[in-house]
Amino acid sequence: MMDFHGGNIYRYPYPVIDFSANINPLGVPPRVRKAVVEKLDLLVHYPDPEYIAPREAAARYCRVSKENVILGNGATEIIFQLFRALKPDRVLAPVPLFSEYERAARLGGAEFVPIVLDWENGFALSPQLLFENLQQVGAQMLMLCNPNNPTGKLLDRDTMKAVIETAKSLSVTVVVDETFIEFTEDYPDSSVLSFASEFDNVVVLRALTKFFALPGLRAGYAWVGSEEALSRLLLTKEPWSVNLLAACAMEVVFDDADYITASRAWIAEERAYFCDRLAEFRDLVVFPPAANFVLCRINRPDLDAARLKALLLNDGFLIRDASNFRGLDSRFIRIAIKSRQDNQSLITCLKRYLS
Repeated sequence: MMDFHGGNIYRYPYPVIDFSANINPLGVPPRVRKAVVEKLDLLVHYPDPEYIAPREAAARYCRVSKENVILGNGATEIIFQLFRALKPDRVLAPVPLFSEYERAARLGGAEFVPIVLDWENGFALSPQLLFENLQQVGAQMLMLCNPNNPTGKLLDRDTMKAVIETAKSLSVTVVVDETFIEFTEDYPDSSVLSFASEFDNVVVLRALTKFFALPGLRAGYAWVGSEEALSRLLLTKEPWSVNLLAACAMEVVFDDADYITASRAWIAEERAYFCDRLAEFRDLVVFPPAANFVLCRINRPDLDAARLKALLLNDGFLIRDASNFRGLDSRFIRIAIKSRQDNQSLITCLKRYLS
């Protein structure tokens, strides 16, 4: 089986510090831990097929109508469901990008048309470039990851609004993956959901995976602006795809104000520290992120991502070889931002291999 993603700690017979998966190091939120234990006896029952309580909780958190919110077994399930339900012939997306978008498009019978961004230009994506491609390609769907995974780049509110307006004039559905949005400095203003109700051609994806550190629960949700698209998604959705404990977690996690505050304080401080330390290596090109991970390019002809990953594994650190992202070459790595202690340990280890 191909290794598409980070976070696969199970293949290693010894403990590793996982910098390959971009998960909040504060761990499971206390309210979720308490709720899951209290709800264990409910596992003898099916989940609510309409998921009313978790949808209401997500809607309150995002300040949107619960009628436009759907749940998924992680945001990834919703990605695949979008192609089954909406059946676009052609989808446009800037790359590099989370690999499951292209996979979902192809499995859904859609042509995936990439806009390859230049790393030497900092993966800059101008509105004009998007507009030109939207007009030329004839796509029915545009997929944007904001902040982008793996580059960490964030398109600002004005750019996103202009892109969505242009897409609407061309009858293009814009799917915005915001699974890292809570890590951004200006959240919630940085979110498309702050203005999405003005448009009916937008789908916004979120999950509990990254910011709330719950990848094992598989809990995702989406806001769907179009009533027609929402109806299609509901018609094609499998029943009970979100397990009962994941639904219970969603009911309580958004109210854990202490956890949210601590997480935002952590990322504000640690992102600056970690990026500054990485930038001290002459052998790395560092791309400053808006999210909780850092994309780097190794600037040495005798060292590539696979080799550096192997060296670090021997020292107990797992990083992401990012060379299998479309648009990236064999010298790209992605490193999650973790606790100060873990970050310092990795920096110390990197000094053995990089100057």
